[in-house]
Amino acid sequence: MSNDVDNEIYADEMADAILALDDIPRSIVKVTDWKRNVLVRGGDAEERYRLEQLLAKKSKDKPGMKTLYADLTILAARDPKTGNKIFKPSRRDALMAKSGRACSQIAKEYLTLTGILEEDIAKAEKNSEEADD
Repeated sequence: MSNDVDNEIYADEMADAILALDDIPRSIVKVTDWKRNVLVRGGDAEERYRLEQLLAKKSKDKPGMKTLYADLTILAARDPKTGNKIFKPSRRDALMAKSGRACSQIAKEYLTLTGILEEDIAKAEKNSEEADD
């Protein structure tokens, strides 16, 4: 343990051990409509913050909500062999023309792995509908 300026005692060894962990959750999703497995990587703390900001922004923007599942698929879908992202952001419009069920599978798994609840999405969608009225 070490002392800091304010005389607090910190468990530096535990902190070092935690910070050394690869703690970002991952999961393989069998995407039925695409007839292949996709690695879905959850977000780190910074990505979660950006996601919460994105949800807040999109909740005020009905057209923005239409692209939510495609945006989340772009963010989360990775090649299971390499871990590389599959979709570039420039392919969002093309992805919007693909299976909604496939994008939903990936997006929901990403939200689960990142710790965002279905209620957060429902709330954003509801706010989007109210802003549209």
